[in-house]
Amino acid sequence: MNPKMTDQPTVGIYWIVPDPDGTQRLLGLACALADAEEYGDCLTFPSAHLDVWTQWQRGMVPDKNFLTLIRQHEYEDWPRGRIVYDRSSQRFFVYADPQVIRRPAVIEAIIHWFALPEGLWIVRADSHYRSRMRL
Repeated sequence: MNPKMTDQPTVGIYWIVPDPDGTQRLLGLACALADAEEYGDCLTFPSAHLDVWTQWQRGMVPDKNFLTLIRQHEYEDWPRGRIVYDRSSQRFFVYADPQVIRRPAVIEAIIHWFALPEGLWIVRADSHYRSRMRL
């Protein structure tokens, strides 16, 4: 997994993809709560997985080592998810593909990467985040 991106809690979207050496890598985008989009009582990342993946396929990927993989696959192929902040409960929800939920080390990496505060996050499966590829 790649290193922590910030010290401040963020919301965002992510994928877990295979690194060229065979390990798993988190690719994601995040934004501060102040820059997040309102969605009911929640704050969420303003872009959809499809839109981000499409930009990445055009070469705007944050890590060029993954450009070939991104161009060869669709956005729903790899396990993915979203981090949302619920203002009413003051908790972060980590929505994830079920296979990600079954991997505590991957969840830990996601929590770390998005700088979610200890004890203020809940992991949930979401039928929207079901991938075709297996880790």
